[in-house]
Amino acid sequence: NFTLAATASDDNPAPYIRLASIQIDEDPERAIQTLHKALEQLPGHPRLTELLGHAYMANQQNELAVEWLEKAEQRLGDDPRGRVYYQLATAWFRMGDETNTLRCISQAMDEDTRYLQGFVADVLGEADVDLDEAVDLFQRLADGAADEPAVFLYLGMIKSYAERYDEAILDFARAGALATENRRNTPIIDDTYYFSYAAAHERLGNYAQAEDLFKKALELNAEHSVAHNYLAYMWAERGEKLDEALAHVQIALKLEPDSGA
Repeated sequence: NFTLAATASDDNPAPYIRLASIQIDEDPERAIQTLHKALEQLPGHPRLTELLGHAYMANQQNELAVEWLEKAEQRLGDDPRGRVYYQLATAWFRMGDETNTLRCISQAMDEDTRYLQGFVADVLGEADVDLDEAVDLFQRLADGAADEPAVFLYLGMIKSYAERYDEAILDFARAGALATENRRNTPIIDDTYYFSYAAAHERLGNYAQAEDLFKKALELNAEHSVAHNYLAYMWAERGEKLDEALAHVQIALKLEPDSGA
């Protein structure tokens, strides 16, 4: 029982952390109570402080989230702080503060560009997100990180969500060129990159380019069921390569029997 373990281990943060981590998903208010109790026993503990900021975010109390995450940033000292900066960026974004959003996600990326992927998911996961505003935000981020391929990859993805496909394909191309020319962050040029790039071309009716890019995605990941589906339906809708299209649908159904392909 995590509650009993936490009570019995006042000098050990681990039981509190485990309990609060479970509560955040189920009942963030209880997680907040647990973490305040933990900080009474272990004042200034950086991980407990960070987790409390995260709990306030889960409870949609973004101003309090910023307050506690900034305390966590100070308390972490020289320890890695990228995760805190990433969470701060999301909280500031929810509050409509573009300047602090950009500052914090840039600081997170200085530590690890993979934090950008989580931030994009957070932005697109907001129920009332304005996609054009999100595009503007990421365009500003790209303007300040002109040599970082990951920024242009995710800018292209957000533009695709906003149905600005003609702009998206330029950003995907830029991401690929930067990764190749600068040999920087090349792992992002993966099956997801090629699929997203292909889907944008398909939406614009650039079928030859889309076909080549879908095939590259499948070369890197033969189990990318959505790429199999997109390629199959692109051909089928145009009455082309019907035997190959059927083969791709069958592969997709084998990979995901409940997908309704």
